[in-house]
Amino acid sequence: MVAQPQFKKKEKPEMPKKQAWAAAVVGEWRSISPGEFEDSDDDVREGDHVVGVLGHELRQMWTLFSVMTDSVNTWLSAEGKRDNVKMPNGLIVMNNKAAALSKIFWVEIMEEFPELVGKTIGVRKSFKVVWFEEKKNKVLGILDIHMKYKHGIVAS
Repeated sequence: MVAQPQFKKKEKPEMPKKQAWAAAVVGEWRSISPGEFEDSDDDVREGDHVVGVLGHELRQMWTLFSVMTDSVNTWLSAEGKRDNVKMPNGLIVMNNKAAALSKIFWVEIMEEFPELVGKTIGVRKSFKVVWFEEKKNKVLGILDIHMKYKHGIVAS
């Protein structure tokens, strides 16, 4: 009889010393208190259909997202207009993190308000959640996309 090879049970991998961004960001948005909430600058518009308001945790996520995109937007408006200016690596990473947080935020909105799935949605003043018909003839550049996310609008 041939002896079967003995396989060692895999050891549980060690957690990296640096906390993963996804775990860190959850702690960061949960630490935002109501006095720190950043509301949308946009009023409810003609054609908006209000479906509800953001709850506490979604207000925290919205605030963190707003702070992150404000940092990128401040740099873009100051430096981005010059030719051949490269965005610093830290801002590129922050921009990517803001985009990831945005995706999570909008998924959470659709979980909270399932009637919004497949619609163009946004957040307005007083944390009102809306859906609206979006014009079909849009062409978006990176700054347009950034401003749409900043003002709580995402295309379906």
